[in-house]
Amino acid sequence: MEKSRPPVVIFNNTTFGLIPSYDGIPQALRSYAVSAYLYTRYRPLLDVQGQLLLLRDDLFATAPPVPAGLKSTNLYFDPPACTFGDIPNFFTLPSDIATRPRVSIPVTYQPNDPTTIVTGWAVDAATQRPVTQVLAVVDGHVVAAVKPSQVPAGLIRTIPRSSSPNSGYTIDVYGTGSETIDLYSLNADGSVTPLTPMGGTGSGVVGVYPFSTVVTQDGHAHPVVANEAIGEVDSAVKVPTDVTTLNLPSGISTSHYQWLELSGSHHFGSSSFTLTDQLGAPSGHNIEFNTLSRVGNQVYVGVGSCLQWQGYGTAQHLYLQRTGKKLPKSISVDLVG
Repeated sequence: MEKSRPPVVIFNNTTFGLIPSYDGIPQALRSYAVSAYLYTRYRPLLDVQGQLLLLRDDLFATAPPVPAGLKSTNLYFDPPACTFGDIPNFFTLPSDIATRPRVSIPVTYQPNDPTTIVTGWAVDAATQRPVTQVLAVVDGHVVAAVKPSQVPAGLIRTIPRSSSPNSGYTIDVYGTGSETIDLYSLNADGSVTPLTPMGGTGSGVVGVYPFSTVVTQDGHAHPVVANEAIGEVDSAVKVPTDVTTLNLPSGISTSHYQWLELSGSHHFGSSSFTLTDQLGAPSGHNIEFNTLSRVGNQVYVGVGSCLQWQGYGTAQHLYLQRTGKKLPKSISVDLVG
């Protein structure tokens, strides 16, 4: 790349060829050295049918206008969530991690209502592709959304694997104050279809309430129709959760740091973490990772490999949502170069 200096790079693709996270690990994380190189020399330009194009920095000033109808805004959050899984438990840290530039981030802690974690799969019946999004709905309004990107066993037994191998989803619904939520698919034509629990799964958590329309977070009302999607809810559970607000000092840009260091008042145990710049935002804003008992009370996450981390930029606040059976009472947060 240094020799050829390509003007444009296809960074992410959700519609053609091999899935970027074909085994659950996003390609941006697998090829983290390539990602780091691109982040310092290229910027998102536009999305063409699910393909995110990056343009070399020195060409932006003379780039022609983006053709009408193509997505050219909010592109740092265009890919699916940056999902590490259990990877942070096994990182080999740089030998100079202790002497790298760092900044301690003031935090504000607050307990939250339990988080509802729902898994399942959903395929658009018309296109035989994953639905555009899976929506969690309370009183007819969307409170969380996720783009399917996983390969669930339930899909394989129902639809040929080659038809739509990444139609599985996991959606976390935080602190709605409601006892039940409803799950809908957002289809390619803009309609929405209810997703029902399989064999009573999620009874008491996932409801089946008939709405004529569902209002998404952009204020648009989508008509509810039947038989536009094939899918189901495989599981739904509630777990304890809390939110730690990271109050970033003025002038700090996340793109200048490569690692997030978390230190807990006691062992993290088996917990799940979601970092975002907007509570309730679509999953493309999220950086997600898990901790295991072996990690103790300190974990480093290589957030610099995530496009979302570059997109947070000079945000004043980030939000770290944690779910698990036993959560540390408090944590400290450092950004490390």
